[in-house]
Amino acid sequence: MQASLLDDLGVGPLVPHRWSNPVMIRCPYAGSCSGFQVTNRAIPAHQLQPVIDEVFRLAEANESYRYFAD
Repeated sequence: MQASLLDDLGVGPLVPHRWSNPVMIRCPYAGSCSGFQVTNRAIPAHQLQPVIDEVFRLAEANESYRYFAD
């Protein structure tokens, strides 16, 4: 038997017979194309740098969600 990411997260296997209703998966709305372009120009113009304040292992996925919720 092969483990999956969902098993690691405690969700368990997602098999069609467990769903009683059809499921539609949509891409989340992330803003307009022009807003994305403005953001991409602002990053180098303001010398923005990413900040990684915490790193989690895959086995710590549940803890990472709690960390970002706080």
